[in-house]
Amino acid sequence: MWDKADTVQILFKLIDACTQCRQIFDAWTSSERNPARRSIIEDVQQKLDRFGLELRNEIRRLGEYENLCPFRFESLPGYSGDVAISHVLDCYQQAFNSRPTAHTRAMLNRQYSDLCESYHGLDSAKRAA
Repeated sequence: MWDKADTVQILFKLIDACTQCRQIFDAWTSSERNPARRSIIEDVQQKLDRFGLELRNEIRRLGEYENLCPFRFESLPGYSGDVAISHVLDCYQQAFNSRPTAHTRAMLNRQYSDLCESYHGLDSAKRAA
């Protein structure tokens, strides 16, 4: 049975993970010297920004927009970009397990696939360097 409150909490957790990963990638971009890898990192940053907005919109669509402000985001200091994106992908797996609505699941599937593709691109660029 679908639990809206559970889904919303998991979407908040995803927003948090995307925000944290975006910040880690922002710091990582400044030190990255490989142009191909830097381009992938910048692409991931843009995706994470867009996904955060889409997740907020989905929470609003579910009728929980009043809960957007008081959510307290966790800090994830010391994460590397690889660990951060892996954490985001784990959060997506948790979201799938929450049994979201069909609309939410379709959005999550698309976002997850995009991030997996980027994750593999980063891994390939790392090995090529």
